[in-house]
Amino acid sequence: MSSRLKSVAQKLNFIYLLSLGFLILLAGVLFLTMSSRDAWPYFVIALAVVAMIFSLFFKIVSHRLITSRLDQLMGAAKNYEAEISESEMQVEGDDEINEFGSAMNEMVHNLKERLQKLEYDKATLTEILNHMVEGMIAVDESLKIATINSRAETILQLNPGTSIGRSLIETVRSSELETMLKNAIEKDRTLELEVKLVHLGNKMIRATAVGIAAEKHEVVGLLIINDLSDVRRLESMRRDFVANVSHELKTPLTSIKGFIETLISGAFKEPKQAEFFLKMMQEDANRLSSLIEDLLELSRIESHQTALTLVPCQLKKEVDEVTEHFRFRLQEKEIELGNHIPEGDDSEIVADREYLRQIFVNLISNAIKFNKPKGKIDIEALRMKREMVISVKDTGIGIPDNMGDRIFERFFRVDKARSRELGGTGLGLSIVKHAVESHGGKVRCESELGCGTTFIITLPMANVAGK
Repeated sequence: MSSRLKSVAQKLNFIYLLSLGFLILLAGVLFLTMSSRDAWPYFVIALAVVAMIFSLFFKIVSHRLITSRLDQLMGAAKNYEAEISESEMQVEGDDEINEFGSAMNEMVHNLKERLQKLEYDKATLTEILNHMVEGMIAVDESLKIATINSRAETILQLNPGTSIGRSLIETVRSSELETMLKNAIEKDRTLELEVKLVHLGNKMIRATAVGIAAEKHEVVGLLIINDLSDVRRLESMRRDFVANVSHELKTPLTSIKGFIETLISGAFKEPKQAEFFLKMMQEDANRLSSLIEDLLELSRIESHQTALTLVPCQLKKEVDEVTEHFRFRLQEKEIELGNHIPEGDDSEIVADREYLRQIFVNLISNAIKFNKPKGKIDIEALRMKREMVISVKDTGIGIPDNMGDRIFERFFRVDKARSRELGGTGLGLSIVKHAVESHGGKVRCESELGCGTTFIITLPMANVAGK
């Protein structure tokens, strides 16, 4: 920069000296041509005064010319320092100062491109981190959080944007995770650990700690976390399901095996006793058959392997046809079943007829099993604006309040002994729940112990005919 300014100054001095020499030459010519020798001193003095005035004027003009252009450069540079400007630096002239201004414009243009690329890369990295399935926490050498993505904030139940700069132990509240990350950083390696976070309701976390070789004040460690709560819950449900299925199958099989051994031992020689054992074996075999059929039905509904065959169904007619299958059991317990569903379009619904009948079969069967002698069952349906509401109400033994949320679980029974005695498999309500949900609906239970139970099914407008 200094060499370019020096070159400009040299050019201005050359112009100045050339002009001054021209004045001196002109004065000499005038001096030689003057006829009066007495007037030349005055002429020389006047010429010197003119030269001084010209020199002063030239100096002022040249100084202002240079400083004004340098002021333009300085002002533009200050604007660039405060904020990258969109407009380019404009400098008048066609010399080294102008070239310097062009060079600064080029430099600023390149700088803007680099800053835009950095902002784009930062935004891209932020989007990637926030859309990761795993939670990610980056820490500096003092184990303070430098970066944390939204998934980690969700897993650890943190308020967004409040963790940057806080210590790791203050954020995760687990000494095991802090110790593991320290070891990973010190040994520059990767470590894994599963830990239970008690302060988050015993949430299970799988954590991976990664040590990073980095300079001072940079990120030195990463903590990757996964929420295993749902996985562990599903594993627990699977274990419970296998245990329940094994128990449900083992009980009737053990009974059948015992009856067979008794018959082989000689009981078959006594007709009455043999007939009793055979009837008991038949009941156990029927229970096994029902259990296997319900398991297969539940598996079919849950897997969605079979597409729904949606057809218009008259609810009143469907309930009447299902009720016919329970006529003997209703008469046996002297239970009155009232089908209060209106006829016509107000009770017409678009549904899978097989699933719909399965729903009513299980609900009516339960209402009979757990009803009181000479009890009542009322079935109603009301077409709302956006949904069809169906209710099955009985006057049975009811369900305790603390068990209302669990009755739709597989193999759950309020009274296990009574349920097995009545031939229940423990899968009926689970089948109802999944059949309703396959239509996009919901089912819930309202019950009062000793007064009866009401199951309420809601199906969305999409499944109601004439929508």
